[in-house]
Amino acid sequence: MKKYGLFLLLGKFLTLSMGSLWAENIQKIDTVATIVDSKVLSDPYLPQHLGGEIFVKAKDANFLNSLVGRIAGITVQPSSMGTGGGVKIEMRGVRSFQGNNNVLFVIDGVPFPQLSAEEFYSIYKGYGLSSDGIASFNAEDIEGISVLSGAVASVLYGSDAANGVILITTKRGNKEYKPSITVSNTTTFAKPFVMPEFQHVYEGWASDVKTPFAWNPSDFYRTGHTVNNAVTVSAGTEMNQSYFSAMTQNAVGLLDNNSSNHYNLTFHNTTALLDSKLKIDVSLMYIRTKERNMLAQGDYFNPIVPVYLLPDFLRKNDEYSRFERYDPDEGYATQYWHYADWQNPYWIEKRNLFVNTKDRIRAGLGFRYSLTDWLDFIAYVNYDKDKQMQTQELYASTRYLLKDSSLGGYGKINADLNQTYADLAFHLQKSAGNFSFNALLGTVFRDRKYEYNLHGGGLVQPNVFSLDNLDSVKRKDWDVDLYDRSNALFASLQVGYKDFLYINAGARKEWQYLWSGGTRESYDDVFYPSAGLSFIPTSIMSHSNVLSFLKFRLAYAESGASHQYYLPNGLWSYDRDASSFIQGRIACEKTKSYEVGFDLGMFNNKLNFSFTMYSTSTDSDIPLATYLGKAEIQNKGLEVSLGLNQPLGPVSWSSNLTYTLNKNKIKDFHEVVNSVTGEFTVNYLKLASYGQLAEERLVPGGSIGDIYVSTFRKDAAGNVLFNTQTGLPERSNDYVYAGNTSPDYMIGWSNDFSWKGLELGLVLQGCFGGEALSMTQAMLDRYGVSLITADARDQGGVWISGKKIPVFQYYSVTSGMSGIGELYVYDATNVRLAELTLGYNVPMSRWVNWMQNIKVSFVGRNLLMFYKKAPFDPMSTASMGNDMRGIDYFRLPSLRNMGFSLRLTF
Repeated sequence: MKKYGLFLLLGKFLTLSMGSLWAENIQKIDTVATIVDSKVLSDPYLPQHLGGEIFVKAKDANFLNSLVGRIAGITVQPSSMGTGGGVKIEMRGVRSFQGNNNVLFVIDGVPFPQLSAEEFYSIYKGYGLSSDGIASFNAEDIEGISVLSGAVASVLYGSDAANGVILITTKRGNKEYKPSITVSNTTTFAKPFVMPEFQHVYEGWASDVKTPFAWNPSDFYRTGHTVNNAVTVSAGTEMNQSYFSAMTQNAVGLLDNNSSNHYNLTFHNTTALLDSKLKIDVSLMYIRTKERNMLAQGDYFNPIVPVYLLPDFLRKNDEYSRFERYDPDEGYATQYWHYADWQNPYWIEKRNLFVNTKDRIRAGLGFRYSLTDWLDFIAYVNYDKDKQMQTQELYASTRYLLKDSSLGGYGKINADLNQTYADLAFHLQKSAGNFSFNALLGTVFRDRKYEYNLHGGGLVQPNVFSLDNLDSVKRKDWDVDLYDRSNALFASLQVGYKDFLYINAGARKEWQYLWSGGTRESYDDVFYPSAGLSFIPTSIMSHSNVLSFLKFRLAYAESGASHQYYLPNGLWSYDRDASSFIQGRIACEKTKSYEVGFDLGMFNNKLNFSFTMYSTSTDSDIPLATYLGKAEIQNKGLEVSLGLNQPLGPVSWSSNLTYTLNKNKIKDFHEVVNSVTGEFTVNYLKLASYGQLAEERLVPGGSIGDIYVSTFRKDAAGNVLFNTQTGLPERSNDYVYAGNTSPDYMIGWSNDFSWKGLELGLVLQGCFGGEALSMTQAMLDRYGVSLITADARDQGGVWISGKKIPVFQYYSVTSGMSGIGELYVYDATNVRLAELTLGYNVPMSRWVNWMQNIKVSFVGRNLLMFYKKAPFDPMSTASMGNDMRGIDYFRLPSLRNMGFSLRLTF
């Protein structure tokens, strides 16, 4: 039986970066490979893998949305930025207060650096955003994706790997002399998936007379669309293979003047020389991205706020759609808006412009040389340059953030993040009698530089958007220069005995440095050990048609979470120091993880079952500037996956069911001290307040994502108490625990059927438990535009504790940002049809020799919501960070996408 090691052969070709080499040994299949082959699964952890076909058959503007419901142990939350927005992915719970808890993306073994988004913790922000870098990746380039959460991630990626790793292996050229060419188009159309319920009979609280009107706030949204065109060329021989791809993706969102465009070029070549002893790998990737008016939520620059709250605007839509009028006194066009609050929504779309332009280039060169038949030397270097420019143009008479000038505002941001990454390693794979040995010894060098400069302020001449036209007295100029370096040594060893017992050990030592403006700010060195044991009894048992495979596994690993660079939100946060551009600790937060599980294959591996139980513990710094100290964060959970490959007569059927459960707990605070008063604080820490509705708190014994809300004042029997003078219900002075925003558990179920060229695929996702807070609903009630307020009017009042309260008086004290928070907490359980594809393959090779296949498909995402209680989609997110989990304040709605796909293969 062939022996497989922890980082098996490091790939068929060179791509050193050890993770990609490891990944190539996992079988590429369409569903999660919980049980692949007893030869492969000798390691003490469960690798989960998806083949690249998953990401192109129902192609999305962000390929990461295809992970929904398919992988156990991860939470996938699309951004409310809409088409082309980012996707937040967390693995095995939230482990740190600092920065974000998103997984590390690794492309062909090289960590993919990204600028993190600034956290909101505010109802005002959410404008001028940008999607994360991985959102621009071309799905056509993906050979497969592997999910790493244990020892292998610790050894390979150390201080970047505490939140887990998603390893992307890209395509290489084929060895067939005839080129393979694919040309594809996917066009999808987007509409709101979940909307609040509005009333259309009363003009807010202005009158109790029913005056029905037909215009609905949802009519303000246009139909968004995404058009993805791609071509790939793959060709080669036994000694040389090349791959090329080009992609354009043009998308417009639900809001007018919101768009996202991506342009990608990729080249990959692998060459074998010296009788295949030397293999050379060259890769080059270029990505161009341009985004306009990327908005997630908030009060500022959000057109849906007045659209939702002002019914009079709906009645006069034709009037206000002409959003500006020439003002002869000012000498220029000004905003047309008669309300005291907010702005004309059409003005926001057309005259408050936020544009992001990004250029990214990645280049890699690697070598692998076989010193002997059991020892290889590998070297790889990669350069990644991410150049971003943001501009913000606010026309004269814009109300927000223009205190310095009524003539308009302009700003320009340049943010450059460069990374040089190199690694060298020796890989040994040898057998001696009943023993097998796999060893890896190497070193890694990573160098990152972050340069940020901002220039902005009020204008001198109205609406002339140029740095030369900024008010020289009040303009802001700001430059930050950060630089960090990480050097590491790593080693791993796997010893196998008779193909049924494997012992693994690994270690990584890192030295980290950070400079700001040429001055060294910090130094840290850390050590990450790992160990594991796997036992495969079926390797020493006689063959059975029932029990095909059985493995027990146990693993321990330590990993870290180092600092992340982030991009501040907008032009209006000045006078920061360089440290404010760093999320998380400069020194590493260490995570210790344990996992135990087993993998079972039955009936010649037609039925596969995998079970993993894990526990992680992280010492995390308190995220508030006024407090010093640490807290221990614990995550415990289960990951279960059940796969079935069973023909149904002539129909091929494969099915995969995943179950994910995670319990997060803040075990204790360690020496939490108020840095101003010097007092110890141990009861709780307040992260954010949202009016008088709710607070986000960190409480010992609680969990990250806990929400505390205001309540009615009640007597000992639980009856609401009323003000003796007004007769209205009173508010309690205390906030009470309302729940946690994370689901109790998640279930995903994917199915694929094929019959005579006809293919059907569907993915169901259910998230059960958790709580959601809707401040949007509180504001809709406050302005009398929600359906529930109209129903209360029709019923003549609201009953509470046996007393009937007039509708307006009731909502005047219970709704809005000064309302009663417990009324706006909802069960976050939701079950949906997350993905549906229906396609037909036309075998063109039967009739012509120059074309192999044509595939025509219907594709859809978020087509049906089978169950939901919250007035918004609980699985969308406004922020890519830790803030505003499960909290909604005028988020853009999540999207229902439907369209078609055409794929030609030559």
